[in-house]
Amino acid sequence: MNKAISEFKFENNDNYLVQRAKLKKVNLDDVDCFLDGVDSYIKFEYMGKAEFEFGELSLALDFMNNPDNSCHYDITTHTFENGNKLYFYAPKHFSTDDMVSFVETCTKHRFATLCYTNMGNAFNGFNPKETNTWFVLNHGFRGLPFVISTSPNAVFAIYREAYLNRKSNQNRVHEADKQKEYFYHKLSVGDKVIVPDVENGYTDCETIVGFNDNTITIRKNNKKIYFTPNQCIFLE
Repeated sequence: MNKAISEFKFENNDNYLVQRAKLKKVNLDDVDCFLDGVDSYIKFEYMGKAEFEFGELSLALDFMNNPDNSCHYDITTHTFENGNKLYFYAPKHFSTDDMVSFVETCTKHRFATLCYTNMGNAFNGFNPKETNTWFVLNHGFRGLPFVISTSPNAVFAIYREAYLNRKSNQNRVHEADKQKEYFYHKLSVGDKVIVPDVENGYTDCETIVGFNDNTITIRKNNKKIYFTPNQCIFLE
C-alpha cells in the first residue's frame, strides 16, 4: 500500500469495480465452518468482465484480511425509514452516510460502476434469492475495499476471516484449528463468544448459556438467541 489507510478519503475512493454476491444457505454437514474460507458462505456472481478475473477480488480480500489493515475496519449499519437495514464492513473512518449515498448513486446511474450492480436490492431488506452483498474492489492503490450487504451474516463472515488472520499473525488455518478444537472439546456454558448483533449491526461479546453440535445459545434482553458455529468467534 502506498499510503496510510486514514489518508484515503471516501470522496476520492475508486468505487468503479463492484463484485455482486449472495449469502449462501450453508449445510453444516457439508462445510467445515472452521477451516473453509469465506467462499463457502458467500457465492460470488459471474460478472462477465475480464477485470474481475485478474485477481481483483482476491487482492481485495487479502487486503481486508491483512492484520495491518483489518485493525482499521469494523462493521457498521444503516437503518432506513421502512426499518430495513444495510450492513457494512468498511474502514472505520468511512462515513455510513457516504456509503449509503454511493448505493443510491449506483441505483440511479447504471454507469457509476463498470458492471451492473443490482444495488436496488439494498433498499429492500434481505432476500436470499437475489443479489444481497456487494464487494467494492480495491487493494490500497486506487482506494480501499469495503463490503455492503443486507445480511449481517455476510459482513460478519468477512470480519471473522480477518479476525482469524489477525489473531494468528496471518496463519488462518492454525487459528481455525484452534477454534475447532475449542468448540468440540473445550467449550463450556459461561464461555465468551463474539457474534453478530443483528439489531444494531455490529459485533457483540456474549456469554454462552447452552450449545449442542450445531448451535450456540446466548441470552440477550431475556431472550434466547441461537447461532451456528460459523456465526461465532470463540474466545479462549
